[in-house]
Formats: sequence, structure tokens, C-alpha cells
Amino acid sequence: MSLNTIINWLVPTILGGLLTLLITQIRQNKSLKCSIVSLLRSQIVASCELYNKAGYLPDYARYTINELGDNYCSLGGNHGIQELISKTNQLPPIKMKKTK
Repeated sequence: MSLNTIINWLVPTILGGLLTLLITQIRQNKSLKCSIVSLLRSQIVASCELYNKAGYLPDYARYTINELGDNYCSLGGNHGIQELISKTNQLPPIKMKKTK
């Protein structure tokens, strides 16, 4: 077997394997990103609904919801969640006492 035959056989085989590996990694990364975006959206919606029902938003929760929203947008999430976060951020930081 000549060196030229080995190179002609080996190079395409290695490059084909590397390309297949790269495509698989890209698909897996895309799936992971979509999964993380879905989990973030779920967490944001659940937290916002909880605090909107309660009528107040503590500072620690405000920070957490804003961080989740920033991460959600940086991963390509839509901006509809930002409206929900903005509405929730308008809540007072402490629970207001009901007056009779």
C-alpha cells in the first residue's frame, strides 16, 4: 500500500468523523439551550404569579426574578416575559396591611 492511498483513505475518514461529532455537539447544545430557556420561563412565570397574588415583592425575590429574566433574554427568550417581570417589579417590597 502506498502512502498516497493511505492518505486518500484516512483523511476523509477522519474529517467525516470530526464533522459528524461537531454536528452532534451543535444539536445537543441547541437542545440544552431550549430546555434551559423553558425552565427559566417556567420559574419566572411561577414566581411572578405567586408574588402578584401576594400583592408584594420582597427585595431578594425582585433580584432573583430580574436575574432570571436577564438570563432568559440572553439565551434568546422572547420579550413577553419582560412585561410580566416589569408588572411584578411595580409591586411594593413589603406586604401592605388591609384597612377596614
